[in-house]
Amino acid sequence: DGGAIYSTSNLNLQNCVFRNNYAKNVGGAMLATGDLVRLENTLFYGNIGIERAGGVYMNNTNGNITVVNSTFYNNSSLRGGVLEVRRGTAVIGNSIFAGNSGPPENISFSLTGTGTLYSSLLDGSIPNRLTDGGNNLFNTSPLFTNPTNNDFSLTVNSLAINSGDSSLIALTKDLNGNSRKMGTVDMGAFEFQDVVSRRIGISSNNWNTISNWN
Repeated sequence: DGGAIYSTSNLNLQNCVFRNNYAKNVGGAMLATGDLVRLENTLFYGNIGIERAGGVYMNNTNGNITVVNSTFYNNSSLRGGVLEVRRGTAVIGNSIFAGNSGPPENISFSLTGTGTLYSSLLDGSIPNRLTDGGNNLFNTSPLFTNPTNNDFSLTVNSLAINSGDSSLIALTKDLNGNSRKMGTVDMGAFEFQDVVSRRIGISSNNWNTISNWN
């Protein structure tokens, strides 16, 4: 279990890539049973957990797992999606879950596991026992640049750009070492590096009014 990491202690992982790991039972990339687990600027892709949780399996009654600005793509399992919290509590923010297979495809909870999702993107609907903390995007494609060739940066039309919560981040750079906050922080492990303006129409319908743009 835990194809890359089997941890019984606290974990604080930053700027990590987990790819093509395999577990015969649970946690294709990671099995965590410690009290505190934090993942920030992490990328999980191509991991397989045969029985449950293609990416991360959390199992601690008093445990807390926090996931910030991370990207999960093309991870698979027979059950439990890419991230399963069997026991404990999850707080997930500014993260992207797409192209994973389960079911459910992305995030699941069993036994006493619960969680809250903030400012994140899922290409499916919100799972059971996961509370919508606000500003989430469901049933939405992240519009990665070239996921077939493992490029999970965002294209200019991605709704994940400038859609995160800047109060959640602890790091000033993304997984590529680029500045993390170009305006409002993006969702996912990679920050879009061009300036994007979106028309929000607060003041009026006039396209020339500066306050109508963010």
